[in-house]
Amino acid sequence: MGLANWLTVLRILLIPVFISLLVYRKPGPALVVFVAAALTDLLDGYVARRHGLSSRLGAFLDPMADKLLLVSSFVTLTWLKALPFWIAAVVISRDLILMALGSGTYDRLARKMGVRVASEGFADRAYNVDLTLVSRKLPGSLITDPQKAAAQAVKMAMESKVRTIDGVEIDISVQTICCHGDTPGAQNIVRAVREALDRAGCQVKPLRDWLPKA
Repeated sequence: MGLANWLTVLRILLIPVFISLLVYRKPGPALVVFVAAALTDLLDGYVARRHGLSSRLGAFLDPMADKLLLVSSFVTLTWLKALPFWIAAVVISRDLILMALGSGTYDRLARKMGVRVASEGFADRAYNVDLTLVSRKLPGSLITDPQKAAAQAVKMAMESKVRTIDGVEIDISVQTICCHGDTPGAQNIVRAVREALDRAGCQVKPLRDWLPKA
């Protein structure tokens, strides 16, 4: 783990210190810690660019650290009654992404309400013709064959279609693919899905990088 990632980890470790100082009504030291955390945000990006230290870990840690610092700050200030609730709600909800079953009731309702939604498709679950998931109590509800799960994921991502348990091919719009951790052979399924998406030319990116704002 390179210097850039260690700076990001330091930012994460400073968050509970900052929050504790706020809670114990020590605004001066809290401000110093917050500024230090903000500086690590500037430095880790600079170091990564200057020395070519970009990594998948850094791509995950850096935005996570930013969100943790932002959310914890606004939540704590609201709890201390130093900030109106509506301001915290607006700032925090701006970057939230709701994942909902693709083409489902909640998906449509959330979009009508102006929520930023990512429609979710399931690689390892069978679909009914109304695009609900087949009950786990029924045979065939789980797709445990990695290659079949991968084929379903590619079909949803690249063709916006899915074949139901009855063999009917229907339209579905998804922006993210889910593989359940409790499905037997989940590790192999995830690997097969990712490899199949890559082969199909599907660019796998974090939702925050491309999903339009609500």
